[in-house]
Amino acid sequence: MPAGFTSVTAFGIQPGDGKDHANDVLRALRSTSKLWFPPGDYLLQKIDGGNVGLDNPGIEVRGAGMWHTNLRGPKSMFFCYGASARCVFGDFSILGESKARAEETEGVQKVFAGPMGANSLIENVWIEHVVGAIWVGNDPPYQTQPTQNLTIRNCRIRNTYADGINFDNGTSNSLVENCHLRNTGDDALVVWSIKWTDWVKDKTWQLGDGFISPAGKNAPDQGQGVNNVFRNNTVQMPWRANCFAAYGGAGNVFKDSVCEDVLTYPGILIDNEFSPYPFGPGTTTFSNISLIRAGGPMFNENTGNPWLHGALKFYLREGDVNDILVENVDIIDPTYSGIEFRGFGTTFVPPGEKFHPDLLRDADNAKFRNVRLKNIRITNPGRYGIEVIDNGGRGAVNFDGVVVTNPALGGLKQDNAPGSFFIRGSGNAGW
Repeated sequence: MPAGFTSVTAFGIQPGDGKDHANDVLRALRSTSKLWFPPGDYLLQKIDGGNVGLDNPGIEVRGAGMWHTNLRGPKSMFFCYGASARCVFGDFSILGESKARAEETEGVQKVFAGPMGANSLIENVWIEHVVGAIWVGNDPPYQTQPTQNLTIRNCRIRNTYADGINFDNGTSNSLVENCHLRNTGDDALVVWSIKWTDWVKDKTWQLGDGFISPAGKNAPDQGQGVNNVFRNNTVQMPWRANCFAAYGGAGNVFKDSVCEDVLTYPGILIDNEFSPYPFGPGTTTFSNISLIRAGGPMFNENTGNPWLHGALKFYLREGDVNDILVENVDIIDPTYSGIEFRGFGTTFVPPGEKFHPDLLRDADNAKFRNVRLKNIRITNPGRYGIEVIDNGGRGAVNFDGVVVTNPALGGLKQDNAPGSFFIRGSGNAGW
């Protein structure tokens, strides 16, 4: 036990005794400033009083190491309780029991959920078999202030039904480094810079008044997600959605990382979708990344003409994609095309689906602006090196040192994109 800590055994909690200690752990969190779990298994099943999970009021919680201290059961979930609280977690594993992505009927199943206070730390934690591992931010009205200056490092995430690490709802100035994620069921590492009032408007139009809770309908926006950094991370085999994604936001950076074996989506997705704040001002950057066997068919689309996602995809789903830099990226053996530019709008609405008129207006008028591709190497794509589809050739993109080698169907599928869409600098080849 590190100096200055209190062991959970002081609160009547013994490892491996088979008893449900959820209430005891909650009491311990409220009774000391540094709480330690000795080696062993701890069962956390039910909490009295309606608590969804374990509220950390701003203390340090540690175990004996991710191979030694194991928290199990449906209440193995932590919240950082307080907008300015500094919560620290480290050196344990959480081994969940989720069997489906069914939080609407079975309750929250995210290990670290909601706002994470200010200057908090999550390190050396192993997470698996849950719906979502670390989802930072929350739907209003349960968030009074977005997370700032969170650090997540040296974590391992396995076998989830949804996201690995999602910086949501205004989360800013935060860092994810040296993490390894495998078999995630949605975006592995993502910034979702949601604008809450637009989300309420769009989803109410699409799905009816009952989709958003009455308490949340009139909640204020939480601000744009900015200046987050994801570095030195590895993602393998996401079975639904991407390795790395940015939905709006500004100044966010993904770098020095690897993405391997994506099953049903792009490796990198840069997308104005899900009611986000706009991109910029401030450049969103993806640099020094390897995409190996990335891209796949659209999940749950059993049609004769399914979407075939490129390994690196840009999507004008709900508006402009702008202020983007992608540089020093190796796209190796992409399943379909290496780089995809896709549009959306009134013409492309699937039969039976509804979209708010404002959303369709923005999609119809969306363009790529200040998008730069530099030193991109695309090798052995299963379709095209670069593919433009569904009116995705609007605006303009800068290409410098973009090289396509051995494409199955051709270096470029231009669709109806004008020549002015491709601002060709130096060093391009193969397309």
